[in-house]
Amino acid sequence: MIFKSIFKRRKKADIICYAPYNNLLIDQQGQFKICCHNNSYILGTYPNEKPLEIWFSKKRKEIIKTFELGEISDSCKSCINEQKHLRYSENKKYFLENKIKNGFKNFPMRVEYMLSNICNLNCIMCSENISNSSTNPHSIIGNQSIDFDDDFIQNMEEIFKKSKISIFSGGEPFAIPIYYKIWDRLHEVNSKSNIYIQTNATIINDKVKSTIKKHKMQIGVSIDSIDKDIYEIIRKNANYEETFSNLEFFINHSKKINSTLSIMLTPMKINALGITDVLKFCNKKEIYLSYSILEFPPKLAIWAMSSTEIDEIIQNLDKYKFQANRSEVIKRNEENFHQLKELIKTYHKNKLFFEKNNNNIENEILQKGKIFKEEYKNSISNHIKAPQQRVDIESKLEKILHKSLELFSNKFSNPLFIYAYFANFGIEVIINHLLQFEEESLINFIDQKTDDLKFLLDSKSYNRIIDIAI
Repeated sequence: MIFKSIFKRRKKADIICYAPYNNLLIDQQGQFKICCHNNSYILGTYPNEKPLEIWFSKKRKEIIKTFELGEISDSCKSCINEQKHLRYSENKKYFLENKIKNGFKNFPMRVEYMLSNICNLNCIMCSENISNSSTNPHSIIGNQSIDFDDDFIQNMEEIFKKSKISIFSGGEPFAIPIYYKIWDRLHEVNSKSNIYIQTNATIINDKVKSTIKKHKMQIGVSIDSIDKDIYEIIRKNANYEETFSNLEFFINHSKKINSTLSIMLTPMKINALGITDVLKFCNKKEIYLSYSILEFPPKLAIWAMSSTEIDEIIQNLDKYKFQANRSEVIKRNEENFHQLKELIKTYHKNKLFFEKNNNNIENEILQKGKIFKEEYKNSISNHIKAPQQRVDIESKLEKILHKSLELFSNKFSNPLFIYAYFANFGIEVIINHLLQFEEESLINFIDQKTDDLKFLLDSKSYNRIIDIAI
């Protein structure tokens, strides 16, 4: 059995992802990123740097250069491997399907705002960095939010003026005070820019209604099941009847502004057999349906299920048949549904392979861990040229590795599994984390991640640990 990286050099003209050219995401820590799938490549951080300085920065230029050379940075590999860059909601369709490639000196056409975790729900798949009501563990390291204020709005004004679409999520957008100020200023300086809201549809009051109407907002609603019991298990604190009553308001609003409502569904173990019920519902009401692919927490993910369980889901999805005469909305839903089926079939194919070859694969993982243990210092030297910084990073990583082995190696039959998991992040990502976070934060993060690693090994989800060519 041969294990290879799937990330091979591509032709210069073959741009695999257009996000670095057009897309900007701002998170609650003030970090500016190129998209929602890449949490480790930070273009810059507000308020330490100004928004325009960050967008036109050397770091963005570097990642654009990487893509134009036909290469893929470490921080993008997981996304490309899972083909997340090919699956997107309706608000991304124009920019990605038409392969819009602005020059480096152009402003972002699409800006994603994730400025707060204020939320009224405690969804089972969300952690505290997504919802301040969550009782689940963090999915990412570092959750120190900053206060976005009038200075931020003023600093963003040039970006407001040039953006084509602005997407707001959270948290729950209609519960986040700063968003109302941003919407008003954005509308004042660029009334042609589309405002898209991804909401859980649980908050409807006079203020929300007037805001939606004033700004002609496009609406996406997060709904994971039309079964009352499953819906309320997933979206804790939500009331099924209230949500679906509010949904009708959003449908009517969308019709009034000549837009089409979108529903975003997160497929998981608990709702996988009800996906086609949501699809029928959306097709009947002429609503777009797209899918948010769950990576965390692993215990909820379809890809972590056994091959037998995944096959049951596929059989259920295959029963659904689309009508012959289809509207444009239903055609789009069919495309998205087909992509989801193909992805789940890939999960099944992978899991069959992993279950059959688990001993050999685990030996390969251990071998990768051994290589990382022997070579990580050289890898750091290749990435960091400043001698003192290199020494500091090497020392910090060595200390953290030693502490991790001391605390967490009892979770595994061989401590090299921990080294292999480090290796899978890529040295670029590891260095970024070492530069950004203190030792205590990193150790706490590794504690959680080694629990995840234990689950990945037990569930034979090996491609979440190393790159595997099948």
